[in-house]
Amino acid sequence: MKTLGSIFSLITFVLGSQLVSAESNQESVIREQVSSIIKSYDEKATFQLKFSNYSSSRASRDSIPFAPNSGRTGNTSSYLGKIELKIFTQSQELVQGALSTLELYLGAYTKNVSINVVDVESNVVSSPEVKKKWYDYMFKSEPQWVIAFSLLFSFLFLALVLLAASRRSIKAISSVEDAVARVGQNMAGQSNKSNKQRNQADAAVTTEDISDFKTYLSDLKTDSLLEMLADCYWTHNDSYAAGLWNAMTATQRTEVAKLTSWAQEYAEHLLTVKPQFFSKFYSPYYLKPLPLNSLDQAGLSEVVESNPDLYSLISELRNEYLSISSECRIEFEMNRKDSVDEVTREALLKKIGAAKTGQSRSFASTRMIPINSIEDEAKLLGRKDLGLDIMVRIPTLAWLKYEDKEKLTTELRKYSAQDLAGAWVGPEEVLNYIEELIPEKKMTLIRSYLERVAEPSRHDPTFEELSRLGIEALIARTMNGQLDSEVTQDEAA
Repeated sequence: MKTLGSIFSLITFVLGSQLVSAESNQESVIREQVSSIIKSYDEKATFQLKFSNYSSSRASRDSIPFAPNSGRTGNTSSYLGKIELKIFTQSQELVQGALSTLELYLGAYTKNVSINVVDVESNVVSSPEVKKKWYDYMFKSEPQWVIAFSLLFSFLFLALVLLAASRRSIKAISSVEDAVARVGQNMAGQSNKSNKQRNQADAAVTTEDISDFKTYLSDLKTDSLLEMLADCYWTHNDSYAAGLWNAMTATQRTEVAKLTSWAQEYAEHLLTVKPQFFSKFYSPYYLKPLPLNSLDQAGLSEVVESNPDLYSLISELRNEYLSISSECRIEFEMNRKDSVDEVTREALLKKIGAAKTGQSRSFASTRMIPINSIEDEAKLLGRKDLGLDIMVRIPTLAWLKYEDKEKLTTELRKYSAQDLAGAWVGPEEVLNYIEELIPEKKMTLIRSYLERVAEPSRHDPTFEELSRLGIEALIARTMNGQLDSEVTQDEAA
């Protein structure tokens, strides 16, 4: 009888709890959403959620903007007067990121929201007395199979009730769920793709895509084609320029070459470059582009800084490589104009026409400069009189220092220890910089390969790929005007 009484009490308790839960579907859904948000930042975090001061006054509910419907019909509906949330976590830094989302989500139900974050020690355990009492209750007062059966039955019933409650509540809170999803997307941000990511996306094109692109180009005026080519020329995106040049007809190439002094030499250089498709050429901007083909990035940056209206009127490619400060960009973005009247446009065109013409790029040679020894490489890297046209022809891993550390670390993970060992050639300070970004276990394997098997070479495929990555980073830093300041800092150090 004692056993049956215990089972009956346990089942009665579960049934009673779930009946209350069923009457408060809104609270159950809120708990699930709060749990989902918190766990997305810290899986080990726990929380306490308290609801209070329900009201059925329509006037009171209407004072809360975007408050979700309660699911009832009629002129009145209930809302939560206050929601108190306490989060227990071992890392406040992780949970801090969830606070703004939680505030927005809970604020949709009531203006009175209280959220507290509490630090807990990672080694907190239950007291021995509590553990003993639980053990005695579970395994001494009743046969184990009875306890196991009653718990299994209770949990199954609990799952069924929760499923039914969730289905009844999902329609009532769909608008709130959509809002939370949008907030999550905004918090993640819509950052610009890196050049490499964009290249990979544009590289996956079909013969039909190329055919469509040629048809598109055939309908454009020569001025539009020239500005497309110039955007690539001044930003050093030669792969895109090669793809564009290959898609032009012979007549179009001839007409474009007549309009500028650098086009002919550039066309010869493009013969040595692997062509790549660039989808941004479909931008409406190129239907009526600004005449910027004679302005290099430095000259264009000066004009934009003194004429903020121009910032949002240039192509995305030219904008990306402007050598202006982050503060300027933020200011321009906050006050950007997607269009201007004809009077303003004409005034900007005069400013562009009066700007200093950019110095043409040099394509004297694209061949790499042979390096016979590590000593030769160290001497070349120590020279301060080398221009960009020479630096990009030096086969070295030294330019990797201009790549973002996080991105470089990710790139290095793609190669095996054996691959990196084959590319492990260069002055000690260059290799030390790369070594800091590689896990110690992987470095141990690299050293093992270097001692037993590998023969590092500048002709190794991995070396060539990493060297090319460094050159791309070097060019990007130069275009953004950051290289000179970094060189100055290096000299001071």
